[in-house]
Amino acid sequence: MPPDHSRRSLLASLGSLALAGCVSDSAGDGTTTKPMTAATSEQPTTTGRPETPDQIASSWPMPAADPGRSNYVPDATGPTEPVAELWRTTASASLSKPVLAEGVLYVGGDDGTVRALDARTGETRWQQSVGSAARTPWLYQGQLFVPTSEAIVVLAAGDGAEQWRVETPDCAAMLVAAHGVYWLSRGPPTVVALAPADGSERWRTELADPWEPPLLAGEDAVFVSSGTYDTRFWRLAADTGSLLGEDPSSGADFPAEQCYRDGTVFAVEGFFGGVRATSVRDDGNGWRQVDVPPAGGGAGGLSVGAEYVFYTSNYETSQVFALSRTDGTVAWTAAVGAALSGRPVVAGEAVLVRTKDGLRCLDPADGTERWTESSIGSDASVVVADDLLFTTQADTVRALRPV
Repeated sequence: MPPDHSRRSLLASLGSLALAGCVSDSAGDGTTTKPMTAATSEQPTTTGRPETPDQIASSWPMPAADPGRSNYVPDATGPTEPVAELWRTTASASLSKPVLAEGVLYVGGDDGTVRALDARTGETRWQQSVGSAARTPWLYQGQLFVPTSEAIVVLAAGDGAEQWRVETPDCAAMLVAAHGVYWLSRGPPTVVALAPADGSERWRTELADPWEPPLLAGEDAVFVSSGTYDTRFWRLAADTGSLLGEDPSSGADFPAEQCYRDGTVFAVEGFFGGVRATSVRDDGNGWRQVDVPPAGGGAGGLSVGAEYVFYTSNYETSQVFALSRTDGTVAWTAAVGAALSGRPVVAGEAVLVRTKDGLRCLDPADGTERWTESSIGSDASVVVADDLLFTTQADTVRALRPV
């Protein structure tokens, strides 16, 4: 891979090059509220019908699973055997990514409606209009935080009753964590902290260029990516909003921060190929792995599990790489044979990757392929809980489980 000075020289010759855009959890805009249709049990490629679980113990309560956006749920095994459809339900709206907690699945819609479904059966628990396109909700302590095109609207998770709302003009990203609710205004770039109980403003801190979504949360800090512009990123104290450490600069180094877990921010260097881990606990020490190929179109997704960081590439061939969380060494590589899209979804015993030929399940220990489900498209949103997976695609929500 090119050394640092070659990277700088190439950037100078190319000019400004955007390698990572804003990844949105949003549904489209819309105005009409319509009900969900009844749940059905049409089957995908695997024959047979799964049993309805007695309960669902694990959860996926927010986009990318947690405030650090790791895309990992440690208390779910994941479906390790081929899956079949348990239920499906449709709406007259384009639906957001799903989230799940305490056996209830929540989705936003571009018709301005938030829908709560029984995750076991697909039956509607409640529906609530929030006034404009509802993006992926965030669930925390019995409250559903719904970003819309105009505001953050907070609903009671139990019945959908509105609790409070705060206008969020020019909102580029939102975050809910144990220490607060945060949103990022585009202009001028400003992080605003709100109290979860009533939406009152706690602090606001203005940033400078460069910056990009997403917002990430550590145990006592909030992080904002610098996009592909610097190896540094914005760090703010969660309690005061004070800027911590050295601010990023406009020089381009190509890492794009994607997630945080256990004291470390992980970034992808998609153009040249590489993954970077930066500790936020010991003056920035960490590791950098450049012995992986560039991302290639649609890939470059990064997720962090118990032992490994999972990286995807479509460069020349489509592959998934498992890197040691400790030092970044390559533990295994799996060729999947079809173009990858998005970030891997990681459970305790399954790594799920979307491809143009369907959803594939890999063994997290060695990358062995366990099954492929061709009915789940590369543009579907996928989350896991226990041994189930839930998907939204266009106007349809589906639950699948091993037979």
